Amino acid sequence: QHPLAVALPAGASVEEWEQQDASDSESHQEFLRRGTSSHTDNWAVLVCTSRFWFNYRHIANTLAVYRAVKRLGMPDSRIILMLADDMACNPRNSEPGSVYADDGSKLDLYGDDIEVDYRGY
Repeated sequence: QHPLAVALPAGASVEEWEQQDASDSESHQEFLRRGTSSHTDNWAVLVCTSRFWFNYRHIANTLAVYRAVKRLGMPDSRIILMLADDMACNPRNSEPGSVYADDGSKLDLYGDDIEVDYRGY
């Protein structure tokens, strides 16, 4: 497992964040809203520098964070997404054009509504 860096809202503690129910998106939105009401210029910069097929999981994780940030209300115009490789179009991908978090997942992380700002290495 690789650690994920999360920028907490001003005045929020790690303990508060960990106590949030991950399945309760409204709870997370309220948590983020409470600490960021005075912030008007928030951006998300998501970078995956991993290349090659055996690092598929790194790109899947980055795309999962991208979807989470969008679901919490950040527009694409405020998200910078950088991917070193294109796993969705890799010849080894058994589901061309798709990226999944795990074998049993039904949610295509690549999907139709993804905006990659920088691709390649």
